[in-house]
Amino acid sequence: MNISDPWPTPIGIIGAGAVGLALVNAFAVAGLPLVGVGARNPDQVIADYTAWLAIAPAQPPIPVRAPQAIAAAARLVVLAVPDGALPTLAADLAWQPDQWVVHCAGSQPAASIAAAVAPAQAGAFHPLAAFPRPTPGLPPPPDPFAGCVIALDGPEPVVAGLRALALRLGSVPLLVPPAARAAYHLAASLASNALVALVAEAVDIWHSAGLAADLALPALLPLIASTEANLARVGLPTALTGPIARGDAATVARHLAALTADPTLAEIAAVYRLLGRRALALARAQGRANPAALDAIAALLVSN
Repeated sequence: MNISDPWPTPIGIIGAGAVGLALVNAFAVAGLPLVGVGARNPDQVIADYTAWLAIAPAQPPIPVRAPQAIAAAARLVVLAVPDGALPTLAADLAWQPDQWVVHCAGSQPAASIAAAVAPAQAGAFHPLAAFPRPTPGLPPPPDPFAGCVIALDGPEPVVAGLRALALRLGSVPLLVPPAARAAYHLAASLASNALVALVAEAVDIWHSAGLAADLALPALLPLIASTEANLARVGLPTALTGPIARGDAATVARHLAALTADPTLAEIAAVYRLLGRRALALARAQGRANPAALDAIAALLVSN
């Protein structure tokens, strides 16, 4: 461990998916010592790596090695693999007492791998951000770690070191204890994964209206971006806009009629009513719309 760094070095990453490659990039740009990234398909990793990741120019290429080699050489090992693969992978590798083995699973505590990585120390280090897979021809997104929360768990010395590591990446460390991790990850999934699914439904509705299919997502993205900006600027409940926020029962009725008219939209009608009731609560909290108008919307949203 370097005197200036309260975590063991060098660092190794096992798992070359979207999160693993983003961590490789972030650690390299931060000038942290890396022994490499572990993967079963080195050729594909190298192709993704050289075509997409913005490694700092002063950094040499990060070697792609077998997972066993990473476990043997690194003192801090980050397991950036699918959640279901964690127990088997951790149990298949040999660990040393001076190592920290940290996983990136949001819903699992550090204890989920503690027995498998003994005598090493176990930790959890989950970045609360969306990490896209490398896409040929597209540059990497802006630094996804800047300002993002990283959910930590583990013994106090490990948490203290991981907190410092998160700060080095420009992130916001957050201790999420074992009992809270499933709910924490559920909130994250609703805000990210469910948002993508909801946009897919919006695109389908656009298509069902006979509008130009190739314009659906490009037309909706600025609206999504402005909504995100409004949330960041004024927060909840003030960021809510639209017909429910202004007590426009007639528009809500037209929305429901459009959903009823197309049998392919039956499932999203239930989602519309559910989210509409949540929006109704936000509108009441705003206190701007006429209460009688909001009561009329409430009646529409519970009807069949």
